[in-house]
Amino acid sequence: MNLLTDNLKKYNWIDFGRGIAVLLVIMIHTGQNFSTSESVYNITQTGSMGVQLFFILSSFTLFNSYNQRYEIDGKYRIKYFFIRRFFRIAPLYYFFAIFYTVIQIVLKGIHSVEYMDVLISILFLNGLVVPVINYIPPGGWSVGTEVLFYCIIPFLFKKITSTKHAIILLLAAILFSNLINYLAEFIISSLKIPNPYNLRGYHLYSWLPNQFPVFCFGILLFFILNSLSFSNNLKKIFLTFSILLYILLSQIHLSFKYLYFLLQASYLYSVIFCFFIIGIKDYKFNNRVGSVFRMIGKYSFCMYLLHFFILRLYLILITYIGVEKNNLMFLISYVIISMITFFISSKFYIYEKKGIMFGNMQIQKIRNLI
Repeated sequence: MNLLTDNLKKYNWIDFGRGIAVLLVIMIHTGQNFSTSESVYNITQTGSMGVQLFFILSSFTLFNSYNQRYEIDGKYRIKYFFIRRFFRIAPLYYFFAIFYTVIQIVLKGIHSVEYMDVLISILFLNGLVVPVINYIPPGGWSVGTEVLFYCIIPFLFKKITSTKHAIILLLAAILFSNLINYLAEFIISSLKIPNPYNLRGYHLYSWLPNQFPVFCFGILLFFILNSLSFSNNLKKIFLTFSILLYILLSQIHLSFKYLYFLLQASYLYSVIFCFFIIGIKDYKFNNRVGSVFRMIGKYSFCMYLLHFFILRLYLILITYIGVEKNNLMFLISYVIISMITFFISSKFYIYEKKGIMFGNMQIQKIRNLI
């Protein structure tokens, strides 16, 4: 089989979901820079959960593609899996790591960059070295965390073979997450680190042990969607319910001191996103609006890495002009930043595709030698 044309079945609703996810991420980073009303502010803050939506869609897609290729790839399936994943994310990730490093050098000088930390990020080890988890590129924490998750996919696929197993895994992951975070909190307290907020409130939130239950929701979703069928009316109910619950939960002030609570906000939103995904499953999204969101989803990886730069340039511009940062200006800015990021990302997509194609070529070469 020619792997250059070895295209698995593509799902429009997956791209649509990714489009929603990246727009949520852009929403929170835009909203953080505007003086909005309390209700609008609360909505924008939930945009951070767009990363969790990415994680759920990613774990579902990984299990689905691994399942479809399991027999085709044979005993080399693990090697092929990692080749595909590396060339899927590395080209753009490396480009933006270099891009943001150069920007920091230009703005703050050559000695302002922690080059060892950049190297750690480029080697995808930032998910292991917790203090470096989100250094350069910005937003790299989610990539580092996801790459660590890639490493255990073959093991999980072999061991988790049913909905029952997926439920047990999810519950065990939540328990494990709490135990290891309590241990981390104990160590941080013992070391008496000055101003430990970043370690407690951000870095430990971002690492895989804390995010692993979110990925497990995606694995559970894989088994649910492959074992159960939902009528169109029921899917509409799920979709409506998820949207209403999302808006309601956004207005409730939950504590984000996750180390002290068994159910984190990210877990609650993960449940909502599962309802949402069930609601959109199998929908083609071929209308004009749906097609736009699908295209946003297709470019979502580049948009995620790029929007930090676009946002910073935009804020410099409107600050120079002296624009009032109110609700209306937030909405206008959000649309403008999203559109610019989408347009530039569409031009980068060809390089993302070339990376995927190059990975497939390496697999083909290995196949030809067998």
